[in-house]
Amino acid sequence: MLLATTQSQPKTTQRPIKMSYRFLQALFAMEQDYESRTTFRVRNNGAARLAHHLTKADLQLALTLQKVVDRHGQIAYTNRHLIYQQLVQLCEQPISKDQFYSAFEKFQFNGLLVVAKDSPNTIQVQVAEYLEPSGKLGRFVLLPELVMGKAFAQLPLTHQKLYLYACGQQGDQRGKVLQLNLDNGLYDMLHRQETGLIRAVLHDLATQSVENSEPLLTIGRIERNMFGRPKAVYQVNNKLLPTLVAGQHYREAMPMKKGIRRLFRRLEGYFKAAGCEGLSWFNQTFLFELAAALRGKSEGYIAYVMQRVTQLGQSGFHQADDLLNLVKAELCSRAAGIRLAMAERIGILGYLERGAHSKFGDAFRDLPLGAFRKLCQKVLPNLTREYSRPAAFSAISYRKPGLATEELEAVADIATFRIIAFQRQLDPDAFIVLIQDVYYLWQSGRLPQSELNGWLAGKLDDLPLWTPVPDSPADFDLISYMQAAKV
Repeated sequence: MLLATTQSQPKTTQRPIKMSYRFLQALFAMEQDYESRTTFRVRNNGAARLAHHLTKADLQLALTLQKVVDRHGQIAYTNRHLIYQQLVQLCEQPISKDQFYSAFEKFQFNGLLVVAKDSPNTIQVQVAEYLEPSGKLGRFVLLPELVMGKAFAQLPLTHQKLYLYACGQQGDQRGKVLQLNLDNGLYDMLHRQETGLIRAVLHDLATQSVENSEPLLTIGRIERNMFGRPKAVYQVNNKLLPTLVAGQHYREAMPMKKGIRRLFRRLEGYFKAAGCEGLSWFNQTFLFELAAALRGKSEGYIAYVMQRVTQLGQSGFHQADDLLNLVKAELCSRAAGIRLAMAERIGILGYLERGAHSKFGDAFRDLPLGAFRKLCQKVLPNLTREYSRPAAFSAISYRKPGLATEELEAVADIATFRIIAFQRQLDPDAFIVLIQDVYYLWQSGRLPQSELNGWLAGKLDDLPLWTPVPDSPADFDLISYMQAAKV
């Protein structure tokens, strides 16, 4: 038996695979019932397949999973097609889609994978036996990238299995000569009962080059142990093994479903523009899970959630998991969430007491949308009149302290414009943005100093009027107020 001699490009240290040793043991243990000939079917009318036989497809799937799972051994909000696409990108000679689905089902059948729905259109994949019982990654094996290469894929299955097993044994003990009695598991693992056949496998691995003119093993032979029984003596080629680099990431990010990916970018841009980028909860995992939860929801619903997350997140008291759970708890009902979004658009949600969003949604979830909209519009004028305050109390509300303001005040009659804005009840925030715009135009030379007052006077007419700010008493109950108005 000769090894494949196809030469691949040197890339053994670029993308090593960090494989859980516990999972590697579970993978080989799948063949403990090899002789049972148990079968399974991918489809009800499909061909029967052996459930406890490791194949090349199984090894490719196992290596791919180790590359794309997160630190908990999970892949969230995905589907099998996306995992197969990732396998195709990682492997130089990938298995077929039919082989992939068969291997995936086999892993589920043997308990190596646990699959559950995490949204209407996606699944969560948990790699079993990835972590230790303590919940942490224990011993791991750093495999060279060549195991994803074309030359390795063309090796016989016996050669692939023995090399992966040897890497697991070698661990970080580089240069150590390994020994294993043939009747202590090697016969069963390779499904070869003839010593000569196993000797040929070891010889091939130790003499035929696969990567950079180097063989996979530097030693590979059969000897006799002290009892006269045959044993395998071998050593993994140290030149091909990658070196662990502290702080280096060995996982590949899984691509998101297209709809989730678009929503992810939208959420990311919104929260960055809102100044949330530096907050503790702002990270890719949070945005990813939020995007998956919002996929398929209405525009109004999504807009409300983004505003709500910003409000909660800017308090600075929430970690990512806590904030996500809080938002999910408030929006657990689609009907309640739609009504919350509608109340926000109409402008009455500001009168709701802090932390009562979930209670508000549940209180009106069964009220028809048309009736709920009319109720909100009915109570808004009274709420504004009785429980709100002006957005500004004097012209000083239109001034934002800073060097830009002081420089502009020295060359233009900004104080007069503030008084006019206050008298017209213009929005203070919009006025401050206008002052910033005129400062940048002046500093860049696009607006001469002599034209500042005239430019401001013209733009003042375009500013929106202020919206009264909700200012209800601490004991005000918006739900009871609306329910009384409904009668």
